[in-house]
Amino acid sequence: MLTGIGLSKTDYARNPSFFGFHGGDSVLQKGPHKACPRQHLMPSSKQHYDSLQAGRGLAAVAVLLFHTWLMARDKLGHVFAQNLFIHGDRGVDFFFVLSGFIILHANWSSVGVPNDAPRYFYRRLVRVYPIFLVITAVKLAYMLLGGPGIPAYKSGLSHLLCSTLLIPLPDFPFLAVSWSLCFEMFFYSIFLLFILFGWRFRWWLFLHVAVCLVINIPGMPGLDYPGGFFVHTRILDFYLGCAAAWICARGFVSTRLALTLAACGVGMLLVGHFTHDQLEATFRALGPLYWGIAFFLIITGVATLERLKHFSVPRWLTYLGDASYSVYLVHNNVILVGGAVLAKRLHLVEDYFSLAMFVVAGASLAAGIACYQFIEKPVLRWFQNKGPVRNSDGARPVSGRSA
Repeated sequence: MLTGIGLSKTDYARNPSFFGFHGGDSVLQKGPHKACPRQHLMPSSKQHYDSLQAGRGLAAVAVLLFHTWLMARDKLGHVFAQNLFIHGDRGVDFFFVLSGFIILHANWSSVGVPNDAPRYFYRRLVRVYPIFLVITAVKLAYMLLGGPGIPAYKSGLSHLLCSTLLIPLPDFPFLAVSWSLCFEMFFYSIFLLFILFGWRFRWWLFLHVAVCLVINIPGMPGLDYPGGFFVHTRILDFYLGCAAAWICARGFVSTRLALTLAACGVGMLLVGHFTHDQLEATFRALGPLYWGIAFFLIITGVATLERLKHFSVPRWLTYLGDASYSVYLVHNNVILVGGAVLAKRLHLVEDYFSLAMFVVAGASLAAGIACYQFIEKPVLRWFQNKGPVRNSDGARPVSGRSA
């Protein structure tokens, strides 16, 4: 996500012992290999965060509007909406922080329980791949039928294969937005190791964080592809999301502090919008971390406020969040076609260019929602009823101390 993109509403509800986990052996009775049922020790009944689901939808719309702006600038040579959405691509950083939050929130009780690994990874694959393969097939058919706008380098067999398998590439993959899914799959694999090896694996994660920071310090030579992918700054967004989930689970944040954190995060977004170039020049490869920290503050604050029942979220916003993955995958292809159509009739829309681009953006949003409603939902429902069943009786965890 998205899974932020690539994570479903049902993932939020899988949280049996999230708020009360006390370490790898806390669910065991005394005696060798004797397991008891997983404990349900949540001090709060909050299992699903509508605010974060709504945020995911808004982030998808921000990315959509950014790509609309990009199409207007690069392909049509015009300014769209006074460059208001020039930094909408930072919605991807929200997705990554949200992914870390939800993965830990939904699977805390599975840490150190290897028997949960097959079901965990099956659900992650099912959440990402079916609709992704459908959209990839549609774009492939569009290319084979001679549709304009697709770069020649994307037609190679090896490029198509790596793109379909979500193997990181030095260039944009065939479905351009799926570069972020490569990071998502990497995140999921990291957490799979947590499930297999328990909390003792956290020391390797701390080492990974340190390496990512050091490699990306301004002035450091950095790493080229493919090594650079595994120490990319955006990986830190995932860890920030996990930290936000841990903080919310422990109940460390009061209402006043939650408001302060959320306000500081929004303030960082506004400062970043107006000083983006200076930030990029100063922090260089660490630049995405600025936005990750802003979204960490927002997610921690907003999730805490919702858990304390200070507000509710309109259903249409949570529905937009439900549809965000389809919107994310579909929108760029619709914008590609819309831009090609406008390019041939540009003289007809010169006086109301931004309005015409908003129509294209609206069409891409509608296409994404339709894809969710009529393809993603039924396909996901079918797959989620298959696959491994979680061992809810509490298989013996891998020993280790709680983080």
